[in-house]
Amino acid sequence: MNRPQSSRLSEESRKFESLWSTLKLTEIAYAMKLLTSGIAVLAWSSTAFASALPLAQQPAGTGGREPAPNVIMSVDDSGSMGGAVGGGNNASKMSVLKTALIAQFGNPTANPPTKGKLEDGRIRLAWQSMCRNPTQITPGQNNSMKSFEGQHRVNFYNYVADLTPNCGTPSHRLMKQALDYMRSPQNTNSPWADAPGTPQSTPYMACRRTYNIFLTDGGWNSDNNQSVGNADGVTRTLGDGTTVYDVSSDQTRIYRDAWGGPAMNQLSTLADFTFAAWATDLQDGSNGTANMPNNILPLIRKSGTETVGATNLQEYWNPKNNPATWQHIVTHTIGFGNGAYKWTNNAGNALIRPFWDNATDSNYGGDYSSIVNGTTTWPNPIAMNENGRPFELWHMALNGRGKFYPARTADALSTAFADILDNVINDTSKPLVSIAASASSIRPSTLMYSAGYDGTDWSGYLKAYKVSASGPAVTPEWNSADLLDAANPATRVVLSHDGTSGIPFRWNSLPSAAPAALRTLLNSTDSRGSDRVSYVRGVRTEEGTDTTDFRKRKTILGDIVGSNMWYLGAPSSALRLPGYGTFAASGVVAGRSPMIYVGANDGMLHGFSAAQSAADSGKERLAYVPLGAYANLTKLTKQSYTHTNMVDGSPFSGDVLVSTSPTTWKTYLAGFMGSGGKGYFILDVTNPSTSVFSESNAGNLVILDSTLTTNPDIGYMFTQPSKDPSNPTHAVQFTMMNNNRPALILGNGVNSTNERPVLLVQYLDGQKEVFPLIASAATGQTNGLMNPQVIDLNSDGKADIVYAGDLQGNLWKFDITATTESGWTVSFGGNPLFMARDSGNSPQPIVAAPIWVPHPNGGIMLGFTTGRNFTTGDRTDVSEQSIYAIWDNSKITIASSGAVAVIDDASKRITNGRISLVQQTANSTVVSSFGGRTFYSSSSNPVNYASTGANPNKRGWYMNFLDSGERGTNNPEMSNAGGNYADFFSSIPAQGTDSNTETCSLTSKAEVPFVTTLSLINGAPTAKPYYDNNGGGFTGSETVTSRVKGQGKAVTFKNSDSSGSNTSYTGTNPTGLVKKPPLDNGITTGWRER
Repeated sequence: MNRPQSSRLSEESRKFESLWSTLKLTEIAYAMKLLTSGIAVLAWSSTAFASALPLAQQPAGTGGREPAPNVIMSVDDSGSMGGAVGGGNNASKMSVLKTALIAQFGNPTANPPTKGKLEDGRIRLAWQSMCRNPTQITPGQNNSMKSFEGQHRVNFYNYVADLTPNCGTPSHRLMKQALDYMRSPQNTNSPWADAPGTPQSTPYMACRRTYNIFLTDGGWNSDNNQSVGNADGVTRTLGDGTTVYDVSSDQTRIYRDAWGGPAMNQLSTLADFTFAAWATDLQDGSNGTANMPNNILPLIRKSGTETVGATNLQEYWNPKNNPATWQHIVTHTIGFGNGAYKWTNNAGNALIRPFWDNATDSNYGGDYSSIVNGTTTWPNPIAMNENGRPFELWHMALNGRGKFYPARTADALSTAFADILDNVINDTSKPLVSIAASASSIRPSTLMYSAGYDGTDWSGYLKAYKVSASGPAVTPEWNSADLLDAANPATRVVLSHDGTSGIPFRWNSLPSAAPAALRTLLNSTDSRGSDRVSYVRGVRTEEGTDTTDFRKRKTILGDIVGSNMWYLGAPSSALRLPGYGTFAASGVVAGRSPMIYVGANDGMLHGFSAAQSAADSGKERLAYVPLGAYANLTKLTKQSYTHTNMVDGSPFSGDVLVSTSPTTWKTYLAGFMGSGGKGYFILDVTNPSTSVFSESNAGNLVILDSTLTTNPDIGYMFTQPSKDPSNPTHAVQFTMMNNNRPALILGNGVNSTNERPVLLVQYLDGQKEVFPLIASAATGQTNGLMNPQVIDLNSDGKADIVYAGDLQGNLWKFDITATTESGWTVSFGGNPLFMARDSGNSPQPIVAAPIWVPHPNGGIMLGFTTGRNFTTGDRTDVSEQSIYAIWDNSKITIASSGAVAVIDDASKRITNGRISLVQQTANSTVVSSFGGRTFYSSSSNPVNYASTGANPNKRGWYMNFLDSGERGTNNPEMSNAGGNYADFFSSIPAQGTDSNTETCSLTSKAEVPFVTTLSLINGAPTAKPYYDNNGGGFTGSETVTSRVKGQGKAVTFKNSDSSGSNTSYTGTNPTGLVKKPPLDNGITTGWRER
């Protein structure tokens, strides 16, 4: 027998929303509850496994990234840059500039190479200097626009290293060259090309932004009539072709002056150049330029009208905003050293207006208000000498909708570059389109609950709708996001873990050392950990739009994407273990307030009250921040935030006998992070009253947290509740083991360090250690055990055998009938019962837990689907996937004492794959269509399990999914059709632009769900009509159909009311599917009874 390794590993070691409408009813009035999984998070390939899976971090259709922006670096290398920085720093300005540029842009020649603030490909870069080559940007040359990576990084580094102070300060020439370069005609080397230097036949990306970073240490000189006229001083039509820039309007006073030109051969001001670069459509089809559509997204940092002095500055004309949609240049300026942030009269003995506020260095301080109101005007730099001209750096930045940075010191210079690059990154990290989607919906009562997200800012919602015979109301009764925003963050009950026990999620409660120095993680690089904790808790005072502010949120509640809601009311299971009846009937439990638990990508699992008449209905009663979320919490506050999964797994609960002396029952909730992190956590949710759900009770409420695990066999878990067929509210993973210890049984998930399939027995008493049953010992398999099915053979309330599949298509069986761990084994000598392979013999991953019924000839019949959907690439995978039903004919004996024995000799394995099975076929001919659904039939080829007769000794059947890309990742369930029929759920996942793809417009396709209802025993459709497939109401005369396209996973919840009776709660997506509800007494059943 194959013995498990005995070492104990420690605790540490939809897309679319359901549409509801009137159901056509049979003579028995009922409805169904639909639970639609909206987001795919796993993917596969039919090729050999070789490495960890790159788990998707964004919902399908929201992953595309805005094109990398064009950035021009315009550098002053004039002779004055050889002077000292000043202020006690005797280093030359040029040496300090080189250090700052290398710090922010990286050194590709270092060992190891550094990248500064910029990952490869994050921007495209071109550069120019005043004096030394390159003194201009020539398309196709080393310094022209290319993606900032590889050799281009090296070229820029070499350029910086060679910078030498020399010559005068011809600032106008650099500004005109930048403008002319971005006006380049359409050709292979155009700076607007997707990959300059590579031929391109498709249109340029018209939403790509462009920035010019201009650095100088003083006023300009030695310019020879570089001109764009008086660009900011004359009325003109802007680049959108419709908006008029009117120099007589009070809205334009901040930009305009009376200087420069007016003739095009007369010297312009530098502010004229930046205004022309912003106001002109640089690619309008004239002079050989590309005629690009105006697709650049406006950047509005101050919405609405802002009162500045006596002027009501409109949003469009506020220089804090950039409303331009045409191809243009945003200009940021840096003034380095004393000569660049002070401007004086020609004699140099008095400051001149406009005055800069040196205390705040705000672009909108000093004389800004006076200029907006017309009491101060921009002076004439052409009539000044170099002492007065530096004020133009401020004017240039405002005219170019950028910012001016006075850099008095070396540190200030590095900070200026960092802030500009942060702004550039932030500006190009916004969602491209408005996306809102429902992740899941449930209806456990007269309210329907819908949870989802808004992709414009990754906010979430959980809404409740009243449901009547005609469907749900249009207006929600409440939205938990609104209620959470209205709550006092200081009084929220938010818990976490310190590596030993539960704690309040407050800065002063967090340990300063291990685990993983949580405070250090939250402090990040800005030492604002305390503010960050407050932000996550819901404090909003640090939110804003500046790079130093925390990201502004529409709602505190984060997006709900991959996590399905779990509704928990009073117990409905009748578990056959001591004291359960007393526990279930106790006032605290039988009368407990119903709750909805759901994970969100704000780093928390949330528990919301679902009491329909209580004053706190929809309000949050509990939240939990897992240890594994801390590493990503700092991302939430960044202006450049891009979607990251955090608590994205689906929770579920179970009742647990945690002690027999005295008899103590608890209701535990297991939570998972999905692709947001490894491991799981468990909370005590027995009593959700506000007196128990409190921060002072954190040590009792938080049972364990393994999300910061060092256990090499714990991976990312996409766990679903495996439900007892007689009671779908009971997750059988919570169980009692035969050694009389309560446990949670899990597959170890994907991307564990060891990358092998392991069944985890997480004990819930004592030391709460983990016992591993290792299915396949070799490491590095890019494998993991997925959702398990736990079976009690003798109905004693204890787990006896477990079935679970892995990513390589192996269906494993685990024998845990022994009363000691040493007797627990991987069945069949450590070999899988069955290996799922497609018609080309490629592995078919098994993610869903199998469904089971006793086989008429003894043993167990198991039904499961194949396929996965974890990575973005797999959303479009079209590998063949299937439904399987196989017979495990191992001998099971149950003695009169109740003792169980399972004989799993090697002859009982299915070693020849599909040869031992009968193929059933889904017919492609449409039987009928209505209400968004399409109905199909399927074959009913005989399956002969006997040793004689036609085609004997079969071990089951299989059916390939019909549609390209279809796969099954949700657990199948016993069908309302009764008998041995099962509902197999499948889908073509939602698809959309890949997260690594640059795009100006996202593409997306909604998930296409299917349900197939077949006999587990022989794969045949129901003998009589099961679906109302014509919309006329169920009459029994419909054509028999077995497969429905456009129908998602249907689940019937049961909830014991105060009288102990069972009530079925229902729902549908969309209208028309009619199925018989299950009729049972809610008693948990075992193999012997069934």
